[in-house]
Amino acid sequence: MDWPCELTAEFHSIAAFAHWLRLAIQPAYYDFVIGHSLGGLVALEAINRDRELFRQVILVEAFLMSPPPFFRSLFLSPTLGQDERLILDMMERERAHYSPRLRQALRQVDMSRLVASLSTKVQAFYGDRGCGEPHRVERELAWPGELQHRVQVSVVSNAAHFPMIENPRMTTHLLQAILG
Repeated sequence: MDWPCELTAEFHSIAAFAHWLRLAIQPAYYDFVIGHSLGGLVALEAINRDRELFRQVILVEAFLMSPPPFFRSLFLSPTLGQDERLILDMMERERAHYSPRLRQALRQVDMSRLVASLSTKVQAFYGDRGCGEPHRVERELAWPGELQHRVQVSVVSNAAHFPMIENPRMTTHLLQAILG
């Protein structure tokens, strides 16, 4: 599902996106949702308002707390080549559709309490930024203890913010393992 670009400039919070999402999919309920980046945060906020909306939330590079410097790379440059330029161009075009207030709110995000309070199964994928050490990726998240025990983290090797593009085979394998 794509965001309604004609409306998003007026969405100044994750909650505004979640409100739109709930209206767009009502009255349906789903076995799972996969949300990349902001999409994952929106799914969590939507389920906060309606705990039955999704039975499982799968986050892909969605940061529950503002990401530390380790995660601030979008790509592993040798991985993408020409696709990197296409993605950067797309992101630049989309930037006009996002409010500066939203960008500021995302820099200060902390959804740890929300996630800790959910009974919904939450899983997360993060790229390893080329470090090859899944435990380092988990440490770098710097999550409080309740999140470490609440969210199962999977690490996609040789990927950064776009694991589904940089390492589609591993991302697909992990998703198939989760979804059966």
